[in-house]
Amino acid sequence: MADAASVLPDVVVHARDLADYLSTYRSQQGMSTAAHQKLKEIADLLRIDITRRPTYDFGRRTIAQSNTQKREETASEEGQIILDVDMMPVFVDLYKELFKVAQDMDAGAERIEVMRFIEKSLELFPAIRQPLILKRLLYLITNQIFKLDGEAQIIAWIVDQWKSHLALPEYQEELGAAWSLLMPVRYSEIVEATAFYVSLLCLARFQAIQKIRKPLMGVVQAEWLEPIRRQIRDYAELEKMRKKKNEETPGAAMTPSDMRSMLAVDYDQTNMALIAYNLDITEAAISEFLKSNE
Repeated sequence: MADAASVLPDVVVHARDLADYLSTYRSQQGMSTAAHQKLKEIADLLRIDITRRPTYDFGRRTIAQSNTQKREETASEEGQIILDVDMMPVFVDLYKELFKVAQDMDAGAERIEVMRFIEKSLELFPAIRQPLILKRLLYLITNQIFKLDGEAQIIAWIVDQWKSHLALPEYQEELGAAWSLLMPVRYSEIVEATAFYVSLLCLARFQAIQKIRKPLMGVVQAEWLEPIRRQIRDYAELEKMRKKKNEETPGAAMTPSDMRSMLAVDYDQTNMALIAYNLDITEAAISEFLKSNE
């Protein structure tokens, strides 16, 4: 088996090649054979398995128990790959391009492999580097420097990664910076961004339950949670008005939004109920945390 450090130059070359291959990726097109092969080659070099289901899939959430610290302690003994600061720009560029596949629901098994690759390769960085990479990706996406059609889903994935590792002090240290990037983000069609809202609510709730950074929690409550409550209330009222309009003027021409409301009522109601439920229990958890003496 090759020495861990000796494979890093090859990793850089393959990562840059793969990013180039994916720069022209289009939804419903699928990864090219060459791009898919490059992904597997990088995974092999990094000694990670990308064939199994990741801990996160859009619509499925589990809290991954982080073994980052244990891995860093044993890596030198086992010859495991460790990625450090010099590799961060290379992988940020690669992750950006891989997100094009991760957001594509038609990509099938390739999408699962991509998500697995991002998750497992990120964990090869020391814990102190991981939140910096996620923060950089959040910055690029939330500031529209890197644009994605499935932006809300990708941000949800990043937030879930953060939540899954929030027990680590390195992630707690950068939590304020993450919230500063996340709090201004809004989507006019709340239902279409259900994953985004639920993920942020789960992050806030987990922070409250774990009693992490109380002053920051107060800021999140005042500057994000309360405005989100108002936005959801206003959106629900707008949906009621749309529904009433459709019922009163069945022969009138409908806007695309009106048609979506009529044809996907159950979908909308289910997702709104999911957001509302998470909002209620998150508000309760935050309120309890802020009232406590801890």
